[in-house]
Amino acid sequence: MENFYKDMTYLAVYDGHGTFGRLASDLANSSIKEYIEESKEVIYKIDDEEEMRRFFRDMYFKVQKKFRVDVFPPPIPSQ
Repeated sequence: MENFYKDMTYLAVYDGHGTFGRLASDLANSSIKEYIEESKEVIYKIDDEEEMRRFFRDMYFKVQKKFRVDVFPPPIPSQ
């Protein structure tokens, strides 16, 4: 993703392994790209390193949550 923030470029390696490795890599890639694209206005307003760290930390937790919901949905209770 070129020039996603001022003079920085976002590069990533998604190293999926295990039973769900490929799925995890694909989901991380698409989710992170989507999150960054949707957050460009927020990103452009970030003016210090700590704020950028918070942005990425929040993004990480949102992607983790999405993975848990999309890949491992909670069981449907039987009646």
